[in-house]
Amino acid sequence: MDSVLVGGVRDGEKMNAGNAALIEIEEDGLVHRYIRTSKSQDSLIVFNSDGVVNPEGAEDGIESSADRVATATDSDRS
Repeated sequence: MDSVLVGGVRDGEKMNAGNAALIEIEEDGLVHRYIRTSKSQDSLIVFNSDGVVNPEGAEDGIESSADRVATATDSDRS
């Protein structure tokens, strides 16, 4: 093992990450992301949790994904 995951659902799990900069782990239909850091812990490379995403895209919740719009850019305004 050369790396340890910090935070998220796999906190403390050790694994072989090789030269990876990003680790994505699918669990329960969601993708949990871990990003490589410059830190080490007990001679292991630390990967911090970067959150979780739904691979199918946005889900309705507090706001409706159908109501989301992009912010207008200068080219949109002319």
